[in-house]
Amino acid sequence: MESLRDIKGYPSWMRIEFLDKGWSEDKKFYIKDIKGNQYLLRISDPERYEQRRREYQYLQKIYAMGLPVSQPLEFGLLLDGRVYSLVSWVEGEDAITVICKLPEDEQYGFGLQAGRVQKEIHKLPAFDVEKWGIRYQRKIDLVYERYLKSGIRLPYEEQIMGYIQDNIHYLDSREQTYQHGDYHLGNFIINGDDLYVIDFNRSSFGDPWEEYDRFIFSWEVSTSFANGQIQGYFEGSVPEEFFRLSALYSAVNVLASLPWASSFGDFAVADMMTRADLVYQTYQGFTCPIPLWYEVPLG
Repeated sequence: MESLRDIKGYPSWMRIEFLDKGWSEDKKFYIKDIKGNQYLLRISDPERYEQRRREYQYLQKIYAMGLPVSQPLEFGLLLDGRVYSLVSWVEGEDAITVICKLPEDEQYGFGLQAGRVQKEIHKLPAFDVEKWGIRYQRKIDLVYERYLKSGIRLPYEEQIMGYIQDNIHYLDSREQTYQHGDYHLGNFIINGDDLYVIDFNRSSFGDPWEEYDRFIFSWEVSTSFANGQIQGYFEGSVPEEFFRLSALYSAVNVLASLPWASSFGDFAVADMMTRADLVYQTYQGFTCPIPLWYEVPLG
């Protein structure tokens, strides 16, 4: 805690509360100063400097666009070499815990908001990246390698891998943009009628539709929200290619999630196996790219 004194506003802080939530290795703190202003402080290891600097710079751009995100306030290095960023605190409730308490039409409405904000974020272009098909093929190869080495096997792995192989050619034509990197109900805050997006710490460049690789974290909670997000993103008819690619990204994420979960113990592995089953079922054994919960809007 002593190193926090390096931050300019530290003398005015009257409350510093460690936040023990999420999967990030960063340290996060809730801050309240003597004037009642509230902040989120994130501290990262020195090797994450460039990643966190880019994240902060893009958050500045997104906030300047008028989108519902935290206001970036300060970024720098502590004397011990660690990286810090200070942003405004977003008041409200975690969307993932309150969404199902709302009427279906309100769940759908918040999904519309999420999709429209996501579309605006994706207007930020990517720079100095190799072609997406090449990049993502390298990721698939690594995912396969780690999955096979993990010793954790799915009974339907051949169907998943077969679907990926049959649809991988769709990657070649994809343009890349800035991505939030973890865009689902776990990273939204609801305040009254408004939805806010938080936690850009996994942001990157890539196919904007890859953001739907973890969409299960939304649709397993609220299919109304998920339907709203897709409609808010496309504002009209959804192209078949989107469904084929979002299913592909979900398939890759299923395989990637199991070795990742193994480092957190048997409970985490069991949790991801359950989600793998849900993904497999919603795509009907990966025989149909349109998920079972998707509803074509009337009119």
